[in-house]
Amino acid sequence: MKVLLVYPWSHHCRMMNKLSDILNENGIDTDVLCLANYEFITKKVTIISAAILLIEKFISKFRPVRFRSRLRKRYERYLLPLLFKQYDKIDFHAFMDHYLNMMSGCIANGIKFDLCLWGSDVLRATPEDFSRREFGYINCNRIKSIELLQKKVSSVYDERFNAKFSTVYFGNSNYPVIDSLEDVKCEAIAKQMGIFVPEKITVVCGYNGMVTQQHKLMLDEIDMLSNEYKDKIHIVIPMTYGQDEMYKLEIDSIVRKMNVSYKILDYFLSPEQLAVLRHMSTITLNTQTTDAFCGALQESLYCENIVMIADWLEYPPYDKNDVFYIKTKVEDIHTNLSKVLSDFSTYRKLTEGNHKKLRSISSWEGVSEAWIKAYEL
Repeated sequence: MKVLLVYPWSHHCRMMNKLSDILNENGIDTDVLCLANYEFITKKVTIISAAILLIEKFISKFRPVRFRSRLRKRYERYLLPLLFKQYDKIDFHAFMDHYLNMMSGCIANGIKFDLCLWGSDVLRATPEDFSRREFGYINCNRIKSIELLQKKVSSVYDERFNAKFSTVYFGNSNYPVIDSLEDVKCEAIAKQMGIFVPEKITVVCGYNGMVTQQHKLMLDEIDMLSNEYKDKIHIVIPMTYGQDEMYKLEIDSIVRKMNVSYKILDYFLSPEQLAVLRHMSTITLNTQTTDAFCGALQESLYCENIVMIADWLEYPPYDKNDVFYIKTKVEDIHTNLSKVLSDFSTYRKLTEGNHKKLRSISSWEGVSEAWIKAYEL
């Protein structure tokens, strides 16, 4: 079988390339195409693929934007399927409206395609989104996702597509980087990044710069801590992607008035820097509006840090495997933080074993068998 993985965001290239490597190692011939920059990862470039991707580069230079948009729609509808025809199956990752045009091209050319749902494409989809995207659900071969997303799709479409579901979890590509960290080097990098202050406990709020992380909510709760506890902590706010400059300045203004040590990260992090951040995230708060199974939380749990999660977020794999984390109501965050800070060693001991459990749940070694089976169906 020959498969093409298609995905929309370039910052997920490591994850997608790792999935491709695993499938290739297990006899499923796999290439990868990122639609953000049209990076094409393949073992063999053909004349057709080279020509089609060259045309896209030509289109990307067109002005005005409106004309370029029209050209790209025709390109996706009529030319990309010529590339797709070289594969037995196209696998569209993170269901975007952007894909519907390409799916029409697949159907017109008799090309099979799968859907792989990622999270926000389902959890933040409106009824109008689901209505538009029903075309894709009807015509796809398989729907790969975690159970939480299957539950939502099943509810919206009255179980019509349940027979297409295959349960898969992405492996975490950062685990090996975390495991390779040496304590001395880790601490040195952390100091350089401004995320480690000796004698203080690092409290990390969220994992990106989007408003949906609800940083204000977390900071309001932290601000309710006593001065004694505020003196014990160093707040880190990762806004390394998805940020709006005005929103970042607003958050900076809020935390500056809290009389607490803090650092906002607003630049791209290398895999090593990201691993250091996870390792040093002694306490991690997560109150985002929706989430499927984000890698940032996996990595914090993998590092056996204390993770506090808003009670509206569901993580069945953690609960099934007795992973320790603290589920909290918003209004109880400051109370729970006070408890942790007052008896830190006890709570830290409760996290022991999370490393081993997370390796089983979400390492690539732990999830690869399910992926291979899903593609063979």
